[in-house]
Amino acid sequence: MVEIQSSKDLKTATIVGGVKWTTFSMIVSSLVQILKIVVLTRFLSTEDYGLMAIILLVLGFTSLFSELGMGVALMHKQNVTQNDFSSLYWSFSLLSIVLYIILCLCTPLVAQYYAQPILNKLIPLMGLELVIVASGKLYGTLREKCFDFRFMSILTSIAVITSLIISVVLAITGFGVYSLIYSALLQSAILHIGSLITTFKKAPLLFHFSFQEVKPFLKIGLYQSGAGILDYFSGKFDILLIGRLFGMETLGIYSLAKDLIIRLFSLVNSVVNRVAFPTFAKMQDNRDTLIMWFGRLQSVLAYIIFPIYCFILLYSHSIVLILYDESFVGVANLLSLLTIYGAFASLVNFSSVITGALGRTDMSFIWTIIQFVIMPICVYLSSQFSIVILSITVSCLSVVNLILYWRLIFKKIVDVSLSKYIYPLTKPFIITIITGFVLSIVSYFCHVTIPILKLLIYGSVFCIVYVINLFIFDKNSFYSILKLLNRKAG
Repeated sequence: MVEIQSSKDLKTATIVGGVKWTTFSMIVSSLVQILKIVVLTRFLSTEDYGLMAIILLVLGFTSLFSELGMGVALMHKQNVTQNDFSSLYWSFSLLSIVLYIILCLCTPLVAQYYAQPILNKLIPLMGLELVIVASGKLYGTLREKCFDFRFMSILTSIAVITSLIISVVLAITGFGVYSLIYSALLQSAILHIGSLITTFKKAPLLFHFSFQEVKPFLKIGLYQSGAGILDYFSGKFDILLIGRLFGMETLGIYSLAKDLIIRLFSLVNSVVNRVAFPTFAKMQDNRDTLIMWFGRLQSVLAYIIFPIYCFILLYSHSIVLILYDESFVGVANLLSLLTIYGAFASLVNFSSVITGALGRTDMSFIWTIIQFVIMPICVYLSSQFSIVILSITVSCLSVVNLILYWRLIFKKIVDVSLSKYIYPLTKPFIITIITGFVLSIVSYFCHVTIPILKLLIYGSVFCIVYVINLFIFDKNSFYSILKLLNRKAG
């Protein structure tokens, strides 16, 4: 049997430790990625980031087909034999190689669609990541399956930090967009080949293949993979169109703005969702308690994301000047518009935890199909006007999606009214609006021109006003947060 550590030996401390290591790795990865963008925008152009957005779009779509949910299936299936794992590994590797060849053959069509001949070189080069990932992804999954999160977190941190250093060196020496590609390939190699080398002795690979042994994994993975493909297409349809209609420069600006928004809510949601998922799963037989805890955690999430995105909305120009070069100032307007998308997409993402915790993945698939139909149509129609109208449409859709998710998915699973679904968000929303209004008045009478000084001063004022408003309007949450901080300090 393929196993690194017996599940019988696992203790609560091991699981808690795993969550801590995963959170650490995720924070390091997010901060390093933001730092990479901050540094590289001094050396790369918006066109370079536009090209990279297209490359990652094509590669991301291809990688969904290469795995076919095998990693998820391996994580789910118990008692995996050495023969099972070997068959799964070789099928994954073979499929990745075949898809890489198909990717290379289709590259001229992509280059022609975007009128960018350089993609004929860049896509096959970046496509090598498909083969690199196949070399060790399943070994990394084995590590995670056995709760060896410490190893994977350290390896991931080493990979992203090394990638940062190499990308900066290459950008300084004039490699342009290739600095992004080479550093991404190196990061992938350290993570996946590193997983292969360090885990191979514990889970030896055999020169053995049987399709009959792969079929059970495919049955589990195909459903997950199908939902992933539809979700990916609907979520990336804006990137697909912008490069074609508005050019590489506009695509680069839009992708930088949206990437920053997504990274922020992914960072917050991943931590909150980790707490929510096992909590909701344990309470699935007591719907009243489940709804109560959903409201509490939803309120906590709103108290975090609403002020963050409100501050970005008010001071996006200063944030962009600090994070990026002056030539990227066009990112600021789109960043402001997409803050609404970030806030409400975060709430929808949190709501979707319920479907997984209650085992209703069928409802998740239905929601994916709904998004697959609605999102491309709205994005396509709005793209006929301007990039600003498109950004506004994406943000408005996120608000509509919160209501749609309640009506079509959440209500059918938990049977909760709209008022009860929305109520936990009202106080965080009101407190954030009041805080933003006060800060706008302060900004009007107190002019600060230096971007970093502006963010420090206004950021401090924002936090003070927000805490005061929290104490006035929601004392229970205020004292709960204080208790939580005291517990952490203790």
